[in-house]
Amino acid sequence: MRYNAFRVAAATGFLALLVSVGATAQGFPTPAERTDFQAGPTMYDDLMEFVHELDASSDLMQVRKITETLRGRDVVLSILSNPPVYQASDLIGSDKPIVLIVNNVHGGEVAGKEASLIIMRDLLYGDLLRWWCSTSPRSIPTVQKSRVAKTNRTST
Repeated sequence: MRYNAFRVAAATGFLALLVSVGATAQGFPTPAERTDFQAGPTMYDDLMEFVHELDASSDLMQVRKITETLRGRDVVLSILSNPPVYQASDLIGSDKPIVLIVNNVHGGEVAGKEASLIIMRDLLYGDLLRWWCSTSPRSIPTVQKSRVAKTNRTST
């Protein structure tokens, strides 16, 4: 019971943080924000387009393909770092914690994916930029674990 109360409090605080950050930083509304969150979850192509738009707009973000789904869709890791990180050795001697956010592990879990796009945008251009100076966040906007994991299974 105590754990559930903590989860509810954490989710509520996280939502309040997102609302307080502002609607759209630097004119980069997410696909969900463009429709006032009325069009359902962000589809893969729109999500990837937004991630690549952010990547192209800033030297502080890199997008790297880490695997591929059974449908041939890229699963990417978005690396946001100030100063930029181009390889793991760039973090040697850094006192910044690394934050990894993995979203949409199951197809129906879309809230984290939508929030992740807002967080990435606001780390680059919004009020979260101040927080970012003390961390090195990473984000996998969507992964749908079951579809990726099947490539490692064998038929019987």
